[in-house]
Amino acid sequence: EVGAEDSIRETVEREGLREEEWVVGIHAGASLEDRRWPAASFADLADRLADRWNARILLFGVRSESALAEEIMQRMQRKDRVLNLTGQTRLAQLVAWLKRCRYLVSNDTGPMHLAAALGVKIVGLFFAHAHPYETAPYVPGNLIFQARIPCAPCSYGVHCNHIVCIHKVTPEQVCSMVETHARAGKWEVPPGLGSLPEVHIFETGTDPEDLLVLRPLLRHPVTLDDVFRTGYARLWPHVLSDIPGDLDEQRLTSLVSQLRNDYDCRLLTLLLPKIQEKIGVLQKLREWAEQGIRTAEQILQIEPGTGRGISPLKQLGDTVSRVDEEIGRIACTHPEIRPLADLFAKRKENLQGEDVRALAQGSQECYAKLDRESSFLRKILERVIREFEAGADGEGQAET
Repeated sequence: EVGAEDSIRETVEREGLREEEWVVGIHAGASLEDRRWPAASFADLADRLADRWNARILLFGVRSESALAEEIMQRMQRKDRVLNLTGQTRLAQLVAWLKRCRYLVSNDTGPMHLAAALGVKIVGLFFAHAHPYETAPYVPGNLIFQARIPCAPCSYGVHCNHIVCIHKVTPEQVCSMVETHARAGKWEVPPGLGSLPEVHIFETGTDPEDLLVLRPLLRHPVTLDDVFRTGYARLWPHVLSDIPGDLDEQRLTSLVSQLRNDYDCRLLTLLLPKIQEKIGVLQKLREWAEQGIRTAEQILQIEPGTGRGISPLKQLGDTVSRVDEEIGRIACTHPEIRPLADLFAKRKENLQGEDVRALAQGSQECYAKLDRESSFLRKILERVIREFEAGADGEGQAET
């Protein structure tokens, strides 16, 4: 660490960079070009910060992103306040420079996570395939921007020919949030920004189980995806930790509280028919899982080594294939349910070997877990319906 500080000292002194200066880092690159906020937006933001706060701007990036950094500098009016470090830092030097930053404005990148670990406040920009619920900084107290449009985030493997999401987040929005945080010491949306119906602004935090959560700073009308995302956040810690028994009451109660705190639920009742429909789908999923359990049990009942079970075994194998196809079909037609089916499919893919009985027993366990998890998700949705069906939250909006 001392060596890294020494290695940047010459540049610090040459540039006249003082310890008390307001330094903001910008990492404009990303592994995929689609995930990058436009160079013009970064330049505009840098000028705003330089004009309003006399900020010093540090541009970070790898050598292959040098052209991007040059474009940002060419577009800037306040070139006197920017230091281009793109392609000039090894890891230790990057750490030393990041420590000098009050904020880092970055697309979804590795340096973003490094800066967060160093205690630098992050303004993360998530576009295209970048999904903040998966790769936001794993540290509380950081800020996330994401477009709030139906296609965001892109599905993996999809190449978008019309990247509109990067234009939904503006330099004025980002600058205003940074300025408010600098003055108040906390992230809050200034009244002048308005409701921003096409923008998500999140603050990273942790829940009582110390799991990462994204807390919306804008209370948008609740959507079906919001309901399911919040529900899965209660489901996965329970099932993946192999906690025995049913979902506890505290998880269900906190689910409803979080929906009311984070979203405009005043007309969530409009979503209840859709939620009821998904409960029916979960029941169908459970029925297929139960048939899978029964079929696997029938395979286990065939006496090994007699040669008499070959024909029945083939028939039962065909039944297993049909069950799995139906589970997959449900996943394709009901994306909200797909996480359950995807986990089931991954579990089955992990079954290896040629021992029929071992495979049948493993399959039976996979079906049983799918049945249990579907039952839990159904219970979560039923709690949402029970809490909101009275429509006691007044007037408002709900979105599908």
